[in-house]
Amino acid sequence: MKRRLSYFSSADICNYKVDKLLAFDFILTTELFCKWEQLLEELDMVHQIYLYSLSDIGITVDVKCTFLIELVEPLLEIVKKHTNFFSSLTPDPHCASFKNCLDALIKKYGVDIFRKELSNNYEQLLTAGLE
Repeated sequence: MKRRLSYFSSADICNYKVDKLLAFDFILTTELFCKWEQLLEELDMVHQIYLYSLSDIGITVDVKCTFLIELVEPLLEIVKKHTNFFSSLTPDPHCASFKNCLDALIKKYGVDIFRKELSNNYEQLLTAGLE
């Protein structure tokens, strides 16, 4: 156990009670497992940094958030590769890329999570730390 990476221990914010048993023999098919295995290989460091950011590794939340923020552009590139979403977004060395990528990901996948920010000073969220 000492040799295992610490991201196998989730942070408290990730622990939640599951009220039902899942029938994994119906959910986890061979096809789905193969797709997941291919995606894990493609995600590589993006996935590992994500796991570290949500783990109980003893670093402060601001560092964990920084790690998650750094995943925005690589994650967006992977989503672009596998879907028709975000095709108009391209890398930009002047931080506009990050802002645009974060905006696109929030509006596509994070409307529920960022509901408060979307209705109140959303632009400030997008530009925080870029000045």
